[in-house]
Amino acid sequence: MIQPVVDLFYQGIFKAPLYFNFVMGMKNIQPATFDQVAACIHALPREIPCNWNISGVGKNQLFTTYLGIALGGNIRVGIEDNVFLSKGVYGTNAQFVERAVMLSKTYGRTPATPDEARQILGLAKV
Repeated sequence: MIQPVVDLFYQGIFKAPLYFNFVMGMKNIQPATFDQVAACIHALPREIPCNWNISGVGKNQLFTTYLGIALGGNIRVGIEDNVFLSKGVYGTNAQFVERAVMLSKTYGRTPATPDEARQILGLAKV
């Protein structure tokens, strides 16, 4: 769905930076693989400022979290996509975010604060 968004940008419907969410690992959607993430990143337009994030469904959530951090993107985690923090252990959104923050810091990435995230996304504080 990258090209239709680019087309809408050129029609003046969307403004830069464009934001793409790569949802991976659910039946009948794109697989949660390094090659697929690389293809998505490669397909992003170079001439338009873009941000991207990755989210994995179910057992793919932790793997896609690692990929997003390692490849310099943003990540999305939480119980919308996965209810298990580990095999057989239910998690909360707070636990998923805490783990993502820990992993980000472990790999030298500093998570955005809520205000920084709003700025990145061009959202007003309400």
